[in-house]
Amino acid sequence: MFWTPDNTAGYTNLLECKEGLGPKIVLLEKAAKANPSAYKDKLELAKKVYETKIDPEQRKILQYIEKKYECSGLCNPPFFYLTQSIEKGPPKQACLVPIIKDIGPIFKAVAAIMVTTAIVFFCMLTCTCAICGFNSDKYKEEMLEDTKEAKRSEKYEAKANSID
Repeated sequence: MFWTPDNTAGYTNLLECKEGLGPKIVLLEKAAKANPSAYKDKLELAKKVYETKIDPEQRKILQYIEKKYECSGLCNPPFFYLTQSIEKGPPKQACLVPIIKDIGPIFKAVAAIMVTTAIVFFCMLTCTCAICGFNSDKYKEEMLEDTKEAKRSEKYEAKANSID
């Protein structure tokens, strides 16, 4: 699975290959000195891959996704699984579509809740606009007039009742 001058490589997946690159890089450096045109690009690529850090949590997530959905890669399936054995053969599908199908219904519910919340907030905004145009002085005058009018009607009612 990995090219070396002596063709000694026996990895079952790409992560093992990446982890085993350390000693192989030394061999590639020697081969690149002897034959630069054949090994220079391979050496640079091997160094880039070896220096790439994969967090253990990311590794667990990748293993879980590849196992559960039987996929590899995001948009297009690569030639090999990253964490599963190459004996399984090349991946038949990329992971994007199966993951979307699996978690899509959850996000539909979340979207419905967000739309409902937006409608409620819009109604609240509309209701607060009435408060912004409220004239408290005018309201107080109207209330005072209504109170005076109510007292007058009470007096008339009391007089009418006393006459009877």
